[in-house]
Amino acid sequence: MKTFYDVVYSLDADLTGPIVDTVGTCRPGPVPTVLAEIGNKVPELTTPLQAEIEQQLAAHPRPVTELDTSRVVKETYKIGDITITGPIAEIRRLVKKERTSEGVWRLTIESHEEPIPVRQ
Repeated sequence: MKTFYDVVYSLDADLTGPIVDTVGTCRPGPVPTVLAEIGNKVPELTTPLQAEIEQQLAAHPRPVTELDTSRVVKETYKIGDITITGPIAEIRRLVKKERTSEGVWRLTIESHEEPIPVRQ
């Protein structure tokens, strides 16, 4: 699923959030079937975009032919000694990565919940 999210993000970063929110409601299966099901729920995932995603997944060094929509995939960002890890769906929806005009990298986490420190 990580490769799928990477391909979607590379083609249309703004579409990643709606797709992330929808994937868990879809049945696992062959790429074209899952993409069609997502496309029925996310109109911005057009037929041509579905075909491009399918093509890129097939051309990947480890070709992706099936999407396991029930699988939880984690993603991690690391800056210096700080690490942010979570389910890829949440990370792709809540964390924004950008490079400022000064060349500095910035991660922004958007949430309605107040962040709390975790004691270890």
